[in-house]
Amino acid sequence: MASLSHVALTTEEVEALGKNLNQILEYVQKVKGEEGEVAHAHRNVMRADENPHEVGVWSKRLLNAASQTDGDHFASQTILKND
Repeated sequence: MASLSHVALTTEEVEALGKNLNQILEYVQKVKGEEGEVAHAHRNVMRADENPHEVGVWSKRLLNAASQTDGDHFASQTILKND
């Protein structure tokens, strides 16, 4: 894996990662059911939004706390570029 990702590792690091990888793969096998499906059911744990606040009620306060803004929007440095 290290050679595929072009990462230089010492022999000790390779051995340690190998042990960790085996533990991860063993855990994944435990989580999977007999047919390779996840053994537990997924469920939504989010609360219902029963009493939402008015739209924009917090906008000015949040924008004032931001380090960079662009009009009514948050601004940040470009991380990904479309070439």
